[in-house]
Amino acid sequence: IFKDLYHLRWGIEEYYKTIKCVLEVESFCGKSVNAIYQEFYASIFMSNLQAIIAVESDVQEKIAEVSLRRKYNYQENRSSALYYLKEKFVSFFTEISIGDILAFIKTKIVENLSPIRPGRQFEHKPSNYKLPKYVQNKKALA
Repeated sequence: IFKDLYHLRWGIEEYYKTIKCVLEVESFCGKSVNAIYQEFYASIFMSNLQAIIAVESDVQEKIAEVSLRRKYNYQENRSSALYYLKEKFVSFFTEISIGDILAFIKTKIVENLSPIRPGRQFEHKPSNYKLPKYVQNKKALA
């Protein structure tokens, strides 16, 4: 049962990884509580905006066209899509032509796709690494 439950949760785990590793939501520039809230919500907004752009019908049709000519089906590469969205994020609020910005991001999403490889499984190789007996960076209790 747990294997099936974990498989159902896999999309959520991948979203957490995207938020932590790609958007780096844990590394804040601001020092105040409001600045941290602002950075956190901006990251979540950017992630949601990327997801909305990626599921639009014109983007999905172009991805389907690419998939027809290739061995595997393809999906958007979330990391690269977020990179280009992050690059143009301020332009959404400062530029007049949002349509040009959206067209640029949609083009980059279609240019940077990831194959969906069915049935991929890798054998878990246990590590022989052992923790050191004495940890050097600990302070002694006085």
